[in-house]
Amino acid sequence: AATTAQAQFMDDFDDGAAAGRWSAPIVDAEFGTFDGQVDYAFDYGAAGIPAAPNGGGATGLRFIANMTDETPNDEGEAIGIIANDAMMPDGDFTLKMDVYYFVDPASVDVATEYVTLGAFAGVPFRFGVSDGNGLAWQVTGDGGSATDVVRYEDPGNANAGSQTNILSLDDIPFGTIPGVTTGGGNPNDPFEQFGFQNRWVTISMESSGGTIDYKINGVSLGDTFDNSGNTFSGGSIMVGLTDVFNSAAGSGVYTVIDNVMLTPEPSALMLLVMGACSLVGMRRRS
Repeated sequence: AATTAQAQFMDDFDDGAAAGRWSAPIVDAEFGTFDGQVDYAFDYGAAGIPAAPNGGGATGLRFIANMTDETPNDEGEAIGIIANDAMMPDGDFTLKMDVYYFVDPASVDVATEYVTLGAFAGVPFRFGVSDGNGLAWQVTGDGGSATDVVRYEDPGNANAGSQTNILSLDDIPFGTIPGVTTGGGNPNDPFEQFGFQNRWVTISMESSGGTIDYKINGVSLGDTFDNSGNTFSGGSIMVGLTDVFNSAAGSGVYTVIDNVMLTPEPSALMLLVMGACSLVGMRRRS
């Protein structure tokens, strides 16, 4: 379903009609042409992937980048899609999605790919080829990069691809994020699950009092954006995948996204007003 009573926008992809609710793929390739795939109705249950943590059926959105390495210089590719009818609220909000980062053991050495969650229109891409106008975070599920988390921001299409490197998952103490191996996964062991490959996580952008926080499984990664001056407003949601290297793995590496949900949240001031009204009502009844 596309919406729920509580959420301003919700897509669980189960009806098989999500292609009509999202844009065609927006591609930013360093070299060459689009060499990936977007499946708006991927049956991940048939692929042996367990149910997503936030419910729904076993159908989701699948991204594959750099499927065949079509040219010798095809070194990077970013893919994004934008929700057609998901308008960002004026106040605080929670934007979240379930993510499964699939890596076949035979492809583990070519698996540095970043999943994107963005808001406020089409966010800038990694390679600076396509303009954007929004705010996004990217994270790689294998935790094997010197920088596993990256923030992108570009108000008003001022600087396509503006990028801030945040941290490596190795920099976060072990046990900090439930379900995510942090604190130094061993990249020399191809069968070790480090980061969050081959398991579900929930990634979110949460705005409270104008401060937007990026979280994995409800745990803040300590990187926030001050949007109290409405640097970003309006626009829609963007989700996507970026392969930053020349790492063709066919269908051995892909990302599944499910349960994309945007929920407006009452501001702190509104909560105070609601609380005061409740007290007045109690006094009148007494």
